[in-house]
Amino acid sequence: GKVAADLKQYGAVQRAVLGIQAPNIDVVRRQDPERARELSQIVGVLVEDFGDRSAAKAAGLEKGDIIKAINNVHIRNFAELQDQLSRYRPGDKVKVTVERNGKEHSYTVELKNDAGNTEIQRSADSMSVLGATFNEIPAARKRQLGINSGVEVASVTSNGLFRKEGINKGFIIMRVNNTPVNSESDIANIVSNVSRTSQDKVILIAGFYPNGRTQYIAIDLSQGGK
Repeated sequence: GKVAADLKQYGAVQRAVLGIQAPNIDVVRRQDPERARELSQIVGVLVEDFGDRSAAKAAGLEKGDIIKAINNVHIRNFAELQDQLSRYRPGDKVKVTVERNGKEHSYTVELKNDAGNTEIQRSADSMSVLGATFNEIPAARKRQLGINSGVEVASVTSNGLFRKEGINKGFIIMRVNNTPVNSESDIANIVSNVSRTSQDKVILIAGFYPNGRTQYIAIDLSQGGK
């Protein structure tokens, strides 16, 4: 199925979300039994609110809309909505049919992932093993440093491989496995590919502290407690 295919291809299940919040009838029932009764008679999913950077909101859905169908497949409740969405990946476009004031409207929604963008989420595992967060470096600072590519290490955890290999906050990574990197996702893609495909699972980081010499640091991803 899709879950197995996602794991194989990306190392993480791709959850596609509309970015809506639907009422939880069980919670409502405790506070307002009358409203819960009304809600339970709705066929579809009521859009009570939107999440951050919501795909549905961007597409034109409004609070109070009742989602009736996804790509013409009828939706009676939240579980059915989740079931339909689970067939898609972030970046897929779906037709969402809603009822608003008794009229039907359809919108094309480009689904996002949990992080609020349409990128495929790479395996978090191999990245979390590194134990670091990263900042992108503005062009002007790259120029000052005399580099074409680079990502700054913003923080490291005490138990990650970066700390273990002596890479700390402020270290600037220019290349990983000879590939220039300019963002966290550049690093994540390389790490994900290495941990998926190569036998030795080692990445070679070329970088420096702003006033130090260039260092080449090999990190064995397979030490990450796995």
